[in-house]
Amino acid sequence: MRNRLLKSIAKECTFYRVHLLSFTCIPLVLSSIFYGSNGEFHVSYLDSLFLCYSAMTVTGLSTVNLSTTTAWQQVILYLLMIMGDFTVVSWIMVLVRKQYFRNRCEYVRSDSRTRAATLVSPTLPSSVLDGDEPSASGNSTDSPNIGQQLLQSQTGDANQAEKDTTPDTIKPEHAERFGGVDQALENELSTTPTIARRRPRIKTETLPRSSTLISNHSQTIASQYPHHLIGSKYEGHGGFPGITAFVKGLVQRMLPETFHLLDRKLKIPHRRTLFGKHSQVPRVLRAKWQNASWLKFDGLVVGRNSLFHTDRLTDEQLEEIGGVEYRALRLLSYLVAFYFVGTQVISFILFAPWLSSTHEYDKVFEAQPRLIRKSWFSLFQVMASYTGSGLSLVDLGMVPFQQAYLMIFALMFAILAGNQALPVFLRLIIWIGHKSFRADARIHETLSFLLDHPRRCFVYMFPMHQTWFLVACLFIFSILEWVSFLILDIGLSITDTLPVGTRVVAGLFQGLAARASGFAIVPVASLAPAVQFLYMSMMYIAVYPVAMSIRATNVYEEQSLGVFEAPPRDEDEGPQLSGTTYERIGKYLKRYLRRQLSIDIWWLVCAVFIVCIIERHNLLDDTKKWFDVFRVLFELVSAFGGIGLSLGLPSDDFSFSGGLKPLSKLVIIVVMVRGRHRGLPVAVDRSILLPQDLIMQGKAQNKDNENSQTCTEC
Repeated sequence: MRNRLLKSIAKECTFYRVHLLSFTCIPLVLSSIFYGSNGEFHVSYLDSLFLCYSAMTVTGLSTVNLSTTTAWQQVILYLLMIMGDFTVVSWIMVLVRKQYFRNRCEYVRSDSRTRAATLVSPTLPSSVLDGDEPSASGNSTDSPNIGQQLLQSQTGDANQAEKDTTPDTIKPEHAERFGGVDQALENELSTTPTIARRRPRIKTETLPRSSTLISNHSQTIASQYPHHLIGSKYEGHGGFPGITAFVKGLVQRMLPETFHLLDRKLKIPHRRTLFGKHSQVPRVLRAKWQNASWLKFDGLVVGRNSLFHTDRLTDEQLEEIGGVEYRALRLLSYLVAFYFVGTQVISFILFAPWLSSTHEYDKVFEAQPRLIRKSWFSLFQVMASYTGSGLSLVDLGMVPFQQAYLMIFALMFAILAGNQALPVFLRLIIWIGHKSFRADARIHETLSFLLDHPRRCFVYMFPMHQTWFLVACLFIFSILEWVSFLILDIGLSITDTLPVGTRVVAGLFQGLAARASGFAIVPVASLAPAVQFLYMSMMYIAVYPVAMSIRATNVYEEQSLGVFEAPPRDEDEGPQLSGTTYERIGKYLKRYLRRQLSIDIWWLVCAVFIVCIIERHNLLDDTKKWFDVFRVLFELVSAFGGIGLSLGLPSDDFSFSGGLKPLSKLVIIVVMVRGRHRGLPVAVDRSILLPQDLIMQGKAQNKDNENSQTCTEC
């Protein structure tokens, strides 16, 4: 009975469900311990519950001054911030997947010299993991040398492929000839010993392997609208170009060479063919294929978002891929842990010794209800910055430290390392290691695999294009908030009294904190209304760049984007993404934002509506002019975005949530938990699935494809 119950629970568990259950139960349990640890300054159970959920969801809103809490209560908040951190949660998933690789997957080969075992890849068909024999084609062999055969038989086709221009001009009856050598490779690989597995069918009949997935936009319009309604005046906003189309046309006219260079860089083929470092492929194929230094054979077909097509690979080739992926997980299990500790140690060392030795800020610590040691304050402050919780043991936050530049820049580094620039820094470290080690070293192969296919192993690490997208978003948002702070707050006493240098640094710090940690280096309620609105908007959209990158780089995202044909599970999935590269990128961004807003906005609207009902008396009180709907909205957006920035209360130093009624605090707790799950990947994300889940999903996918094939034949 017990085993049956455990199997039933394991069957129903998913990453999202376990994550939601953990973030619901752990703060609930620890809130009782927090409440039982009260000291001289009593903290009610509701406030204890609120603080524990705020720390676990790394939001940072507080309903009491943390300087009044006991040392053990502060330790509980510190531990909750660690458990709820994005890096820690992702690292735990890496450890779990690595352990499943070690215990559940079949060891198939061992190298006596390196003593390193190679694992069967989780992307293997179930027949391999179950111990069945490969199907029909004979014994497994190494990848055949097909280079000379291709050169002898397909020279004419290769020359013809070079003469072709675009996929849009290809007729269906000539689709097989487009792509030349790649089509010959596909035919050749289909005759090699393989493990029987059906490959997802592609909707577009004329899709060649060597071309980008682009469908004719005019044909799409013609199939949806009458012939007399086709024309530029019926497209977009009445035929007038949008800002993206205008900028694109301007760059294309003024800098044609740069435009074409960027256009070639942005066009990623829907399907690529890789050759290994010991390749025997001739030069005519190397010009069309891509080199993979971690690969030891030729002909691996990689689909969109690192989806390996293993249906034409031999057993030894599958073992090689599985071994590389396992080594990548093992390396990440150490790298992420060192990154989490190392970045905080660097930030701590930068300012903690100086703060402990100087007496300039002694009065700040002496003014607290409880005396806080500077070393403990520094350690807590660094953790709050890295995790993005924004909790501070000094009631005024960062306001007393406006001229502590060493501390400010150290915390800015921690904010970037743990939040907005986490994927950028991780990829930079791996890239530096990749360039540092010899090309024949095994770790070089592992690092090369992580650079080429990061999302197969880690949630918050992306390919090069998505990483540059995050860098661009970080730069644009930071400049916008920085300039707005410096310009829109001109004439306000809260900023004009600051020296110019202090004002510039404070504006940069506040802009970064408004999208991550929620620290306030100036009283936000005293800033210009336009700046307050800008910060509220940035808190809401702060999660979008990373969340969009996670969704865009999901290995199984082709199904939700309409690339592969599958049974329709959601009629609201929308049309296929067609058009040029820029049009498809724009359509994807619009579609994702539209779907995300439709989900998020209802939670926020309902929460504001309920809080306004609960706080009706305070909102209508003429003696509380500061208690208005905008302050309620600002607080709820901060809770939903997981930021923790607050307009505060006129008479206290904690968040505006501390002045709300008990029922309103419970609503904010629900909003914080829901907001913490906004940036999570979908359930089929490759980097959070366990090997057994991948096998079951592969079986379901093959079954769907077989059913689709049967229906088509009927």
